Amino acid sequence: MADPKVDHLEAELRWRLRHFLSDNALKKAGRQFLLRKLREWRWPAVLFGGTLRDISVHGPWARLRDVDLVVGGVSGDVLLAALGPYVRRKTRFGGLNLNIDGHVFDVWSLESTWAFREFPVILKGDFADLPRSTFLTVEAIAVELNTDLGQPRRFFHHRFFESILSRVVELNFPENPFPQLSVVRSFVTAQKLGFSIGPALSRYIAYFGKRSSPEELYSVQLSHYAYPFFSVGELARLLEIVSTHNRWHPGTAVRIPSRRQLCLFRDPEGFQDQAAEWSRPPGLPADDHRRNTDWLRGARPTSRAQRDWLTAR
Repeated sequence: MADPKVDHLEAELRWRLRHFLSDNALKKAGRQFLLRKLREWRWPAVLFGGTLRDISVHGPWARLRDVDLVVGGVSGDVLLAALGPYVRRKTRFGGLNLNIDGHVFDVWSLESTWAFREFPVILKGDFADLPRSTFLTVEAIAVELNTDLGQPRRFFHHRFFESILSRVVELNFPENPFPQLSVVRSFVTAQKLGFSIGPALSRYIAYFGKRSSPEELYSVQLSHYAYPFFSVGELARLLEIVSTHNRWHPGTAVRIPSRRQLCLFRDPEGFQDQAAEWSRPPGLPADDHRRNTDWLRGARPTSRAQRDWLTAR
């Protein structure tokens, strides 16, 4: 049975996507150029992943880090020949990173999708299965670009709208060749959206977090984003929060601190208080949770500044 809330979100995303694709502002000329070329070449293509997530959450005029496009019916060599003048580099998954008049695109052929190549038995390798190949549920959506006049765009999604409604970032397809990067991306995505981290994803983070030092994660973060969203100490704190939550509240989502809260809690002695508080599941009174996690704090009381901040949120 269809969920009316999901139907409403999909209808809203259609409206936002229509405005996104029809935005002819001069500063969007690079985006319009590539979309026009894809229509001229009549290549089947979809918008995919984080692009649609940001449009769904922040609106059609959101500032996008890049635009993800997947093209069907052509090989990677054909894409490279057609888009060669705009290619900055090849991505680690075999796609092309383009820069057209200041607009950044990640473009790859459907057949070169990593999950399709590595798991052909599980995934069929078509546009409908593309959302099942993403690491996170908040990226598990693809929308058809080049449609015939009067035909509605086809939406392909897998747990995407449910994740947006529940405000929880969850694990979608766990197989991934870069687990350290996946841990960092999970923290960045959850904090940017203000979402909680789901139980399956928190177990993944805890498992690979034990096998990676915060310094290694920091290095991976710089390599991928070229910007330090988190310091080494902040990554250590986030890993401890997730680990503590998994130990005492398995099967529930975990909330992570915002940027402002991470900046507030810088003293290492007070960190165990933060880990205990942030592992509190939704609905459990704070006083009850504090009594259950007294072992984390020992005899040292929580500072007044921390108490005021946590109760104010």
